[in-house]
Amino acid sequence: MKVGDLVRVADCVHEGDSPCGCLFCGEESNRIGIVLARYRAAKGELGLHRLWTVMFDIGTWELYDYEVKIINES
Repeated sequence: MKVGDLVRVADCVHEGDSPCGCLFCGEESNRIGIVLARYRAAKGELGLHRLWTVMFDIGTWELYDYEVKIINES
């Protein structure tokens, strides 16, 4: 993933009739955003992951590389 890539956050999966409480569902986002910057890297249980700043239709959000799917590379 790199600055300028177009990415998409996966749809939420939840059970029951209660609405999802996440920002994307709450704001009825299309979940598509453009990568603005690499924020930092962090080592976790799954290895090294980079945190990115992404601009969505509802504003900017920081997400790890494994939380999004690239839909169009810059």
